[in-house]
Amino acid sequence: QSLWEFAQGRDRVLLLMATGTGKTFTVFQLIWKLMNGGALNRQHVLFLTDRNSLKDQAYRAFNAFDANERVTIDKATVADGKHQVGKLFFANYQNLDEDLDGKKVYQHYDPDFFDLVIIDECHRSGFGDWFGVLEHFGTALQLGLTATPRDLEESKRPLTPE
Repeated sequence: QSLWEFAQGRDRVLLLMATGTGKTFTVFQLIWKLMNGGALNRQHVLFLTDRNSLKDQAYRAFNAFDANERVTIDKATVADGKHQVGKLFFANYQNLDEDLDGKKVYQHYDPDFFDLVIIDECHRSGFGDWFGVLEHFGTALQLGLTATPRDLEESKRPLTPE
C-alpha cells in the first residue's frame, strides 16, 4: 500500500500497523525494493526515532546492509565528517536537534540529501521541537510508522503541513 501511495504522487504516507506485527521488517522490505528498483535517486534514507533504544534496534534490524552503508548520526559523527558516507542513516530527534558549530546537527545535511525519511512512532514525534527536522528534509518522501494514532482521522492527515 505504501509503495502504491508513493507511486500515486503522495510524498507523505502513514503506515499503521499493530504493535508486534513487523513495522520495522515491513519498512526494511520497502527500502530494499525502493533502492534496488532505482526509485531513490541518491540512495539515502533517514530512519528517525524518538529514543536511542529504538534507533539501536532499527540499526540492528537492517544488518543485511553492510556496516559501511549504515550510519548512526550524532554530533561526533558529524564533527568527524563521516556523516554523509552511507545509505541508511539512523538518528533520534534529540541528537539531530543538538547544536554543532552554530547550527543544528540536521542542518549539516543539505535539505535534499535524503530521498526517504522514516519517522518511527510518528504519533509522538512529528510536531513541536522536532518539526524542524521534517521541514528541513521536506523534499524527501516521508513515511510515518505508528501502532497508535491519536485518532482515526489523524491517521489520514499528512505528517507535516502541505
